[in-house]
Amino acid sequence: FGGTKNDNFVFASGVSFSGNIYGGTGNDSFVFRNGASLSGSIDGGTGANTIDFSASTDNLAISFHDDGTVKVEGTPGVLLANAAGMNALIGGSGDDTFSFAKDATYAGSINGGTGNNVLDYSLSEASLTITFNANGSLTLVDGSNTATYSGALATLKGGAGNDSFVFKNGASFAGSIEGGTGTNTVDF
Repeated sequence: FGGTKNDNFVFASGVSFSGNIYGGTGNDSFVFRNGASLSGSIDGGTGANTIDFSASTDNLAISFHDDGTVKVEGTPGVLLANAAGMNALIGGSGDDTFSFAKDATYAGSINGGTGNNVLDYSLSEASLTITFNANGSLTLVDGSNTATYSGALATLKGGAGNDSFVFKNGASFAGSIEGGTGTNTVDF
């Protein structure tokens, strides 16, 4: 259990941990070294909390769920089964996929890391507005939820809604956009 201060929980490289962790009211960081895993759950508490997989060389599958929780899978399987109360997520150097459930409620920041990453909203039925900013970041609006994305990105997948892909002045994107099944717009 964390307390009222800012806590830093570090999961050692190559070690599998079990149990549940509660971060408390501070701004807590949950840092997973390469190959670390947790079979229990994390509740970050009420602070501005971060899950950090920046040391991972694995190709991570990070899923955002309808109830606001996050799950992280890699090799050899589930690295983090359930995390709630997160405001920031940091991927690693592998080719990571960040997928959003139909009614995912994540509103925070995502740093994808350096791999050929995928942002996947293909299950979403909301009309998305994804803005490409001049500094290379993205602003992701999914219904009433707003998130930001920075880091490398190879593929962006829209959903079933009528999605808008908006490029601000000076913005560019070298990857691919798959609009999904809605009536979509690219706005330069």
